[in-house]
Parts: sequence; C-alpha cells; structure tokens
Amino acid sequence: MARVKAGISPIVFCGYSDGPRTKGGAAGAEPGRAACYVEAPVFVLRWMGRLLAVPLVWAGELIGWVAPAAAGSLYTIAWWLGGDGQVAGMALASASKTQGDVAALAMAIGWMQRRPRPEIAAMGGLTALQLGRIEIAQQMLEAGRQIGTDRDGLLELLEWLLVTATGDGKAVQELAGRLEMRRDLPPVLARQVLTTQLWEAIQHQRFDEARQRAEHLLMIEDVPQAEMALWALDKREGDVVGAEMHLRQARLEPSHKLSFQILGNISIGFLEEARALLAQLRKLDPDRAASMQAMLSWPQEPAR
Repeated sequence: MARVKAGISPIVFCGYSDGPRTKGGAAGAEPGRAACYVEAPVFVLRWMGRLLAVPLVWAGELIGWVAPAAAGSLYTIAWWLGGDGQVAGMALASASKTQGDVAALAMAIGWMQRRPRPEIAAMGGLTALQLGRIEIAQQMLEAGRQIGTDRDGLLELLEWLLVTATGDGKAVQELAGRLEMRRDLPPVLARQVLTTQLWEAIQHQRFDEARQRAEHLLMIEDVPQAEMALWALDKREGDVVGAEMHLRQARLEPSHKLSFQILGNISIGFLEEARALLAQLRKLDPDRAASMQAMLSWPQEPAR
C-alpha cells in the first residue's frame, strides 16, 4: 500500500486504506477511503524529555537540603518528562519526607496505575511496609516483578523486609542463600544477607565457615554483628583477650548486644550464661527477651 505524506507535519501521514487498521487513528477505515494516522518519532520525543529532565534533577539535588518540597516538585516534573524510574523513586522519597508516608503511598499507587515502573513499585512497597500495610507492600512487590527489575535492587530489599517480617526462619535462609550470589544489591541489603548467612553458620556450628565470613565482612566495613560473631568464636576457643576486644568493638545498642551475646552463647553451648544474660535483657527489652527465650528451648547440637 502506498502512503502519501500530507501537510508539513513530520508526524502525520495519510494514504489510501486497503482495510482495517490498528495503528493510530486509521482503525476500521474502509478500503479506498483516505486514512490518516499519527506516526510519532517516539525515540526523539523520549530523548528530548530525558534531556530536559537532567537539569531539573541536578537542581533538585542542589536545593534538596534547604528546600526539600521544591526539590520533590522538580523530581516529579523530571519524572514525567524523562520517564526514568529512578527519578520517580527520588520524587516518592522526597514526598515521604515532606508530605508524609500516606501521601507518598497514594502517589505511588496513582503512578503505578498510569505509568508503572519497578522503581515506583519498590518505593511504594517500602512506604506501605513502613505504614504496616503488608498486603499493599506484597501487591507492589508482585506488580514490580511483573514489570521488570530496578537498577537499585529496591525490589529485592522490599522482598527481604517482607520475608523477615514474617519471622519464618526457613524462608529467610532460603532467600538469603538466593540473594548471596547477587552482586548488584544495595549495600544495606548485601550486609544484611551476609550477616544472616554468618549467624546461620554459627547457629549450625559451622564455626570455621563462620569465622571466614566474619573476617571477610570486617575487611569490607565495620559490621558490629561480625564483631559479635568473632566474640562468640574466640570465647568458644578460650581466647579471652580476643573475645573482649571484639565485644568492645561491637558498637550496638545494649539490648541488641545482649541479644547477640545470648545467641552466641546458645550456639557455642554456654546455656547457663545465656540464661543469665536473658534476665538482663528482660529488664531492658521484654519483647526481645521473649523471642530469645524461645531460642533457649531449641535442641542443641553437640559443640564441635
């Protein structure tokens, strides 16, 4: 079928129809009748929008500290111009700070209905989780997975937080094993995954593996949970000086440090010390103490 360009517009084409069309406005045109439809150079418009969005993002980053609300508005405009999901995430994060989590979640839901992106699903899910809206967070995770992957790994972070919130230790370990092989996770998630795997090794008394994992983590950054793991391992081996050093270097809130001391003592077979520490924890944090109490009833493997 020959098509003849009509007018001077670079995006409007007309020609004679030889049957129904599905493109542009020519759908259902009768044979032999003139049919016009729009064939926009989408890639040109897209790149123009992205170019226009760049200075807005830069401006938002510059004024974000002094005028976060204005920065959020710039991010929103940049998102609609350029369609970058990361910029949409920045806009939602800004809205959460300036307008509140409820408003940010409503914004994310609206955007997912009109212009879905995995980054929007991730930020919306994280915001819903912050509000205790577990069902919405799960829906956002599933929607984001259907769209694709986000470059920042926020969908994985959302999945991790949802699974850990269930308290299902087996599910947490399975997810940690799957995510451990990834090299594109957000630093905060990568650290949580590696720390989980470290303490899983201690609890199952794979002590050599646990030491390697702890030392590897501490070569990368200061991880208090790794210091507590080395405290437990040195204590098991009778290295009092080393154990005290790692205990001092573990910068944790008192209740958190007591929790790891209890868990470490349970894992290396020092149950009486674990019970004594549990009494201290009960005074500081009764809820945390209750969860640790359940661990004391676990069957213990013989220390190796």
